[in-house]
Amino acid sequence: MKKVLYLMIFMFLTQNSFAQNDFGKFSIEPQIGFGVSNLTKAGLNSKIGFCGGINIECKVTNPFSVSMGAIYSVEGAKDGQAKLSPTYINIPLRANLYVTDNLSLNAGVQLGVNVADNREDFFLFGDAKSTTFSIPIGISYNINKFVVNVSYNVGLTNVYDNYDYKNSFLQITLGYKIHL
Repeated sequence: MKKVLYLMIFMFLTQNSFAQNDFGKFSIEPQIGFGVSNLTKAGLNSKIGFCGGINIECKVTNPFSVSMGAIYSVEGAKDGQAKLSPTYINIPLRANLYVTDNLSLNAGVQLGVNVADNREDFFLFGDAKSTTFSIPIGISYNINKFVVNVSYNVGLTNVYDNYDYKNSFLQITLGYKIHL
């Protein structure tokens, strides 16, 4: 069974890539995945949450493109059964550098708009702030029109009033690139 799985993976990876755009062309990429998040300086445990959204990319020059998106993301941390799960619509603006036809590195800035301050058995003096800012740094790999994205977001602003907790999270998504 392992040999068949390895053979299928090898055949999938060696096919030609069709995920890049031509210069000045746009693509749209619906994506779905999960994130592993924690709150810095909180002394809590990481938690896993859903993420999904859409990304729009425009090819600028041969190795460069810019992208912007809207991603629904459940973040936060946990302590035993108690959970902090603030939920955001994240709006990343990124520059992408294609180091090969299939592989790109990306970085940028991200605004997080809080849409819910979910708590289970967790007491804090203060509510989640309405917005947060972070720096996403990531890598993407294109396989035909499928795109695997891995990004780490470094939180810049506090999540809660009266606490020095910042979101820090790793997101892994699978997208499908549609050329416009």
